[in-house]
Amino acid sequence: MEKLKAALAFGGILAASDIDLLAASFKLRQVKAGTYIEELHEVASEILFVESGILRLLGADISGNDVTKHFIKEHQFFANLESYYTRQPATEAIQAVVASKI
Repeated sequence: MEKLKAALAFGGILAASDIDLLAASFKLRQVKAGTYIEELHEVASEILFVESGILRLLGADISGNDVTKHFIKEHQFFANLESYYTRQPATEAIQAVVASKI
């Protein structure tokens, strides 16, 4: 969780007590390559921090083929914000490209 705390401390805006409080809200988990963190058409319920590894945001084209839209690298936060805030099913999925800690 030290990488998470370092990311939250960047810029010096948050107090150490606020960083500790926010970091306590995150649960570290390991996922294998190919694991879907959020499935297509699932309502997003998490804000992710990639401690190690790489994730990808993907959707489907008109023929149903996977289309990678974005990669999420180490030390980045990510959430499917539209689905997260509207509580509507996501039009994209999130998948681990390599074994990752999130």
